[in-house]
Amino acid sequence: MTEAARVAGPTDVPYWAALYAATRVLTASDPPPDLGRLVTRLGAPALLVAAGRGPEARFGRVYARRSNGRARLWAVPDAGHTQALRVHPRAYAARVGGFFDRVLRPGPRRVKVAAGTFAVETARGRS
Repeated sequence: MTEAARVAGPTDVPYWAALYAATRVLTASDPPPDLGRLVTRLGAPALLVAAGRGPEARFGRVYARRSNGRARLWAVPDAGHTQALRVHPRAYAARVGGFFDRVLRPGPRRVKVAAGTFAVETARGRS
């Protein structure tokens, strides 16, 4: 059973079945890996950014639950798929920059947002 069939509602299954079949026919490749299974094997912290509504919101919640505490979910209710940066550039910079700062650098940290980009400042200086 595919990931989509496990997470999607009953009315969504035909869509996902057609999508996977079309992918296989048009690209001569297998469907993408089952992320619902991959997140159970995360070896490092992860930040999941997802649309806050529809199937993507459901998938995001499932992935976060299955990550055994390794993934945090930021569901962005008013942004579509991959649109969080465009809709909320400052919040995106703060969340993503803050996540990397927490997991990659020990000690006191601060995220500074400037002109749509982000710079991370720590006790060791700017990077």
